[in-house]
Amino acid sequence: MHRPRKARKRPIDRRKRTSGRLTPEEKARYLHLISEDFLAEMTATEIARKYGISTASVYRWQRQSDDIQQAMNSAAPNSQIRIADILLQLCSDKEREPAATHEALFQFLSWIRWPSEPGFHVPAMVNCITSYAVQKFGSKRIDDLDPGHKGILNKYLTIDLVRRLSSPQAAFNPDFEIVTNTKSRYDDRQFYAQIINYLIYDEPSKTDKRRRRTLESLKILVEEGAFGPDWSMSRRTFEHQWRSRACTFPFLYVEQYHSPFDWSLNPQDDDFAESIDEIVSNLTFFPVYLGRVSWVMQQLHRVLDPRATRLIGFPKLPGQAVAIPTVAPKLPDSLRAKINGFIL
Repeated sequence: MHRPRKARKRPIDRRKRTSGRLTPEEKARYLHLISEDFLAEMTATEIARKYGISTASVYRWQRQSDDIQQAMNSAAPNSQIRIADILLQLCSDKEREPAATHEALFQFLSWIRWPSEPGFHVPAMVNCITSYAVQKFGSKRIDDLDPGHKGILNKYLTIDLVRRLSSPQAAFNPDFEIVTNTKSRYDDRQFYAQIINYLIYDEPSKTDKRRRRTLESLKILVEEGAFGPDWSMSRRTFEHQWRSRACTFPFLYVEQYHSPFDWSLNPQDDDFAESIDEIVSNLTFFPVYLGRVSWVMQQLHRVLDPRATRLIGFPKLPGQAVAIPTVAPKLPDSLRAKINGFIL
């Protein structure tokens, strides 16, 4: 079974800038960092002190950051990945062109990272297609590509995207690097998978509808660092993640504990093309993978308060994805102790 790669951290220069005008590139980078700080529930005053800028600048830049993200999403209304169609394609046993299979896989990789951010999907697809072509075929120019891959690239490589890649907005393009905790190599995908493991772990109390897990109880556990080593998250940040990413959590859980697939691929890794080829060679197991995902979705509907599942837009799975029960790993004693301390 393949385990997700450990992310390679990139150093970020967060030195204070107390004077002088920022370049457009520096400003775009600050906009990105400030957005992350707001999600971490830092106040505008704390952020201003952190970067040596005025509080007014923090608020103004945050508004600009929101405007840029909304513009990216609205500029690509047709780029929203239709994940149900993609899953159906990946389950099909019909023969198809390699480029079409690669496109479906790249779409799935993009969706599982950014399910609610369509503005990221197009640049993510271009990143995947070009990286694969360079590594697999040694392509240097678009004209070097075979007709299949060239046709797919031309679907996504628009003038607007090229213009944006040449502007300060490039700082807002997707980064496939996995987020890790600063104190360990534990990443956010493992974090979310363990939350799902906790929710579906078979306990007698969970057969009682009066004891269904609520989003509020999850927020308490997450905020107190019950999941993962040295990893906690504010309630507001977790609710944001739940609304925007929880539809992918069953996929991440099955990947971590019950699947040979590894979706933590980064197009910038030297073995990206090799990893894609390996996944393609194992696609006959994809319906089994989705069958396990289907069972996990059923369990979440069973154990969670309806107000929590109402916020999740689980994708429709193809008919080949017949629910397959899985045995959830036993919760670690350390996690059980934390849970007993926080949830009566």
